Amino acid sequence: MPRLTEARQQSRREQIVQAPLRCFARRGLADTSMADIIAEAGLSAGSIYSHFSSKSELLRFVVSDVLESRFTTLIDDVRANPRYKD
Repeated sequence: MPRLTEARQQSRREQIVQAPLRCFARRGLADTSMADIIAEAGLSAGSIYSHFSSKSELLRFVVSDVLESRFTTLIDDVRANPRYKD
């Protein structure tokens, strides 16, 4: 089986990361299973587990990704505000 290109791997990982966010928004964290996430992503279980070994690992990555995005937005907003310029 051919290996995915780096760009395709990144795209697939992003597809995987978005799925639990939608599931968590609908059902909550505790009531979302890996089966729910797999179905939402529209990928095979093997594809998901090739990127993340468990729901916990996926959750850690999703939380980190969301926080990093929010932090970047906050920093950009602060830098754009002339009141905070050096």
